[in-house]
Amino acid sequence: MKFLVLLTALLATACVPKNTRVLDEPDWRTEAGQERVRVQLIESLIERGNPREALILIRTARERGDTDLNLDLHQAAALMQTGMPQEAERLLLTYLGRRPRDERAWRKLGILQADEGRGSESVDSFQRAADLDETHADTWNNLGFMLLSEKRYVEAVEALRTANSLDGTKPRYRNNLGFALAGAGDIGDALQVFMSAALPADAHANMGLAFEMSGNTVNALEQYELALEYDDGHNASREAVTRLSTPTETAP
Repeated sequence: MKFLVLLTALLATACVPKNTRVLDEPDWRTEAGQERVRVQLIESLIERGNPREALILIRTARERGDTDLNLDLHQAAALMQTGMPQEAERLLLTYLGRRPRDERAWRKLGILQADEGRGSESVDSFQRAADLDETHADTWNNLGFMLLSEKRYVEAVEALRTANSLDGTKPRYRNNLGFALAGAGDIGDALQVFMSAALPADAHANMGLAFEMSGNTVNALEQYELALEYDDGHNASREAVTRLSTPTETAP
């Protein structure tokens, strides 16, 4: 009997590896882990366009004593989506006062300022974000777009070239670069970039729009007609040809 008891004890011991340790408690079961899960859920809701649900979770997190500063950042983003830009801006500025090197906040501030029509301020914010994270292609694209809207074409070209070098898969980046090149007077390069981003009809239509925006209606009309040669059903170009070919009425 003693032998049987001893054998049973040895077998039980042998079943457990020497280096076995008790597993840590799952992250989601700890208080800190639960806070991280809540923040991730809030981020997901904002990305999916559900800001009101995100704000409810943010309020719940604050009531539970969650002091994560990221809540301020996400609350600002949710407020922007719900049409409360002034409140969002106050939160962003307060957040940046505590974390001035967080490029995410500068990006959000730049978008807010752009939506408000504050182009020069938006350029400054996107530039700060780009300086803090030189690898974020969308920041460079947004910076380039705002420089383009401010008619700072040479600077826009530089920023948009950077965006395309970081991510060459986005037609939007290339089209923005095409408009910047056209604004800077590099017509050949502009058309080449437009061609790389779209079908020939769309490329010539974009070229026509670039000429039209600069006031060159003769070349604009030529480009719209070229677009129709590639695609006679290109409605935007047909409407543009009609618009540009119709004599404007003069006041008596």
